[in-house]
Amino acid sequence: FAAGVLLAGNRFRPQIQADIKPFEGILLGVFFMTAGAELDPAVVIQELPTLMVGILAFIFTKAGVLFASGPALGLTMAESARVALTLAGGGEFSFVLFKLAQDLGVLPSDLAKLLTASVIISMSLTPLLGELGDFTGNYLESRMGTAPSTINGDGLTAAEAEKIFDETDTDKNGAIDLDELRVALIKLHIPYAAIADIFTSFDSNGDNEICRAEWKAGCDAGLLEAALQN
Repeated sequence: FAAGVLLAGNRFRPQIQADIKPFEGILLGVFFMTAGAELDPAVVIQELPTLMVGILAFIFTKAGVLFASGPALGLTMAESARVALTLAGGGEFSFVLFKLAQDLGVLPSDLAKLLTASVIISMSLTPLLGELGDFTGNYLESRMGTAPSTINGDGLTAAEAEKIFDETDTDKNGAIDLDELRVALIKLHIPYAAIADIFTSFDSNGDNEICRAEWKAGCDAGLLEAALQN
């Protein structure tokens, strides 16, 4: 996990992503199987009221902090709401911290099981939270009278496609990664959960980056227009 965090900002990131792509499904499966194995059904049943209160308190607190931080990071209120609710669930790094705390004798085993269950359940709520975030963002924009950014669905010209590519490629390295596309499409009200599929449809060579040629080919094929109309 630590190696992944360190390599995420490395200039070799695209090559690393391409190298591990064949193993991505296996690694994700192992992770979720391991996380699921940590869930104790007996603890969930026995401590259900405590879990529900704790999960709701955690989600509201985390969402509140993220929402309040959004404007300082250049986000509108609507964008802040989308990001805050989508990311309000627990994160996988919690498992690392809980395990470390147990090994150091700081966290009792019973409490660790309870906290692990709360994180797993909150992670399972992420798709619902994403939909709620999208709904809340749209509601705030309608209340504030701010029109969303739009792209003409009647057909993109080559110049328009080039302009969108240049605006989305924020680090100006000549390619769009998933994070850059996610930031751009969230502003266009594309559902958070659908952005990964859109990225895959453009990334024809599977190198986890959309080059200018792939972007042009995808726009010519109507992929962006189809995403905006759905």
